[in-house]
Amino acid sequence: MITRISFNVCVTTPSALPPNDEPVGAVALMVNPDKNCSTSTPGSTIGATQSSKAACQAGRNDDDVWYKFTATQASHIVRLLNITGVYGETGSPYRHIEVFKSASGQPDERIACTGLGDTEALLTGLTAGEVYFVRVYAAHSWNGVITRISFNVCVLTP
Repeated sequence: MITRISFNVCVTTPSALPPNDEPVGAVALMVNPDKNCSTSTPGSTIGATQSSKAACQAGRNDDDVWYKFTATQASHIVRLLNITGVYGETGSPYRHIEVFKSASGQPDERIACTGLGDTEALLTGLTAGEVYFVRVYAAHSWNGVITRISFNVCVLTP
């Protein structure tokens, strides 16, 4: 028995790597003085690649981008808002926030890792004046679909 199917083929040009695809290009975030996201930074995982630093969700750290901020207090919140699936699973895209201490000018010790759908990470025990790295990534879904997201990220002061 011969089965015939119809399909379309699409050839596209790959997106350029974002400048913050690796920690060395981390985008600086402003720290808001309160719990309002008055100042936020737009971001996207379009064109991003997997970093060499292992993710807290093993095997799901594709498409990450990096940010950094200088703590002003012992506690801050990193929040994602306006999250939109650009392609892949666009309904409720999987995303993660990870935060790292930085003793060497690079992300060293992971201090926070959110779940698949969390939109913020509460950070405590920070040192004012220290730099912290934030990694945001869209994860493969359970069925292997790669998702790219756009979002805004902000750092709040509780």
